[in-house]
Amino acid sequence: MNAVGRGRSRQPWLGRVRTFVVLALLGAACREPVASASAPSAQAPEARTASAARPGTPAQGAPRGGDTSPEAREATVQLRARHPDGVPLHPEPRTSAVSGRLPDGTRAVVLEEADDGRWLRVRAPSGVGGWITRRYVVGEGGPREKERAERRSLASRTLDAGSPWASRAACLTALDDSERQRRPEGIARLAAWNVRWFPEGAPGVRGKKRRGTDLVWLSCALALLDADVIVLSEIKAHPRGRAALNEVLTRLSELTGGNFNVRLDECNPAPAQHVAVVWNAARARAHGFEVYGELNPRGAPCRDQLRPGLGGYFRFPGGLDLEVVGVHLKSGADPRAFALRKKSWEALTSVRARAGAARKDDDVVVLGDFNAMGCRSCSPALDAAAERRELARTASGFVLPPAEPACSHYYEGRGSLLDFAITTSTMREAENARLSVEGLCRELGCSAVGEALPDAYHHLSDHCPIVLDVTDRDLD
Repeated sequence: MNAVGRGRSRQPWLGRVRTFVVLALLGAACREPVASASAPSAQAPEARTASAARPGTPAQGAPRGGDTSPEAREATVQLRARHPDGVPLHPEPRTSAVSGRLPDGTRAVVLEEADDGRWLRVRAPSGVGGWITRRYVVGEGGPREKERAERRSLASRTLDAGSPWASRAACLTALDDSERQRRPEGIARLAAWNVRWFPEGAPGVRGKKRRGTDLVWLSCALALLDADVIVLSEIKAHPRGRAALNEVLTRLSELTGGNFNVRLDECNPAPAQHVAVVWNAARARAHGFEVYGELNPRGAPCRDQLRPGLGGYFRFPGGLDLEVVGVHLKSGADPRAFALRKKSWEALTSVRARAGAARKDDDVVVLGDFNAMGCRSCSPALDAAAERRELARTASGFVLPPAEPACSHYYEGRGSLLDFAITTSTMREAENARLSVEGLCRELGCSAVGEALPDAYHHLSDHCPIVLDVTDRDLD
């Protein structure tokens, strides 16, 4: 009886002890993440990189409880795919090479930022990771990104409504203006333009769901260039592509009173990117074409869907005769792409020798999309300007006329010089020649435009046409 009574009297006291212990453990568990997050020495270097990139922004979807792993302290983002295959991963910033994909809706850890936050290095829970552009992040709009958007908005410039690059109608009006400036007499004009996966504006047989090329506007823009020979790149050679190109050239002939013809490289597959040489037979007489397969760094003209050079020998009314070679070199800012471009540069000496032997003329102009992006992960790293200097040293016997303005392509709202021309150093007709970059690049002065890209960017190309004027005389 007494024993039973003593046992009952201890029961409430034991319950209170258990309750106290449970509450103490819960309190410690709740305090632990806060303590570890506040201790700088506990953060891994990658976690510091991610958190420093977005100060004051709490990690979205951070794990709860006592998890003190680096992943628990790093910022996470949710990804939104814009293609059924998922969000593309890249091996490094500002390269088109795709190393993998993540499914739509993936929550990924942000490990690092680059290029003023426009590129993010992320890792998914599966361990798969790589670089993505910020546009794939859901709900982007933290304090730092808003600040960047404001800076881009302040830096952007809009086109005047009367600019031929503002709209198709403005272009046609400018073309009808009898007061518009024509090139000086005694000048032969060469041009080049990457017209971005013409005519759909995207890869594939039918292209992705994006606005295709405005054929009327492109015809008008080409007419405004007033060029005798034009190198076009990223032309699809399937039946629809050829029909669209013929439509453009027919309209171009009508707008200018000229007689424009075209020759494309004959590589397969047809929907891949091709180089085309267009010429106005009323001004430039073609005397043979040549495929320069050595400019494909894979060792054969059409291997691996890389492009050969396509050349034509032309004579002009004033006596000038020369070989015009159109090129479109390998894209990418990674070591592999840079090495392939360098192989193409090294082949330019062979191109010059072959053209000189066949034409009995050392006057050669090579122009088009050189894709001189630099190589950030090379050792030592090269920026775009350093790559152009390296090209000038490698391409013995050629010179690079200076370009004005110094950009020919817009990527994520910023301009860079990818398209230009080189001429043989002995070509007296090209002495003191300057390369003029037209289109959006000239109108915008190569300034940063952020998201406010004019319609010509969407309906024509992300590249700008380049123009080289040379003396129309035979000075050899």
